[in-house]
Amino acid sequence: MPWRKAGEWKFSCPTERDRNLLSAVQAAAMFLMKHREHFPDNLVPRNAIQLSAFAIKVHDVFLNTNAVAADIAQAPRDSEIAKEVLKSYEKFEKRMRAA
Repeated sequence: MPWRKAGEWKFSCPTERDRNLLSAVQAAAMFLMKHREHFPDNLVPRNAIQLSAFAIKVHDVFLNTNAVAADIAQAPRDSEIAKEVLKSYEKFEKRMRAA
C-alpha cells in the first residue's frame, strides 16, 4: 500500500514559496501532534494520512514559520496558536461546503 511508505516520500521544492509551504504543513503537523490537548476530542486525527490532510487544511497559520517556530515551544502561546488553527480549519471547511 502506498501510504505505508509515506516516510519515504520525497518532495520537490524548487522555489522558496514551495519550501515555505512544505515547512508550514510540517510545522502544522508537528503542532497538532504535540498539542492535541488544545483541541476538541477526536478533532486531531491519530492516523498519519488523516493528520497530514488536516495539516494541509490549516497550514496557513504556520506560513510565517520563523515567528511561529519560536513561539511553539512556549506553553502560554500554544492555546493562542490552537485557536488560530481552529479558525483556519473552520474557514477551510466552510469553503468546501460552499464549493
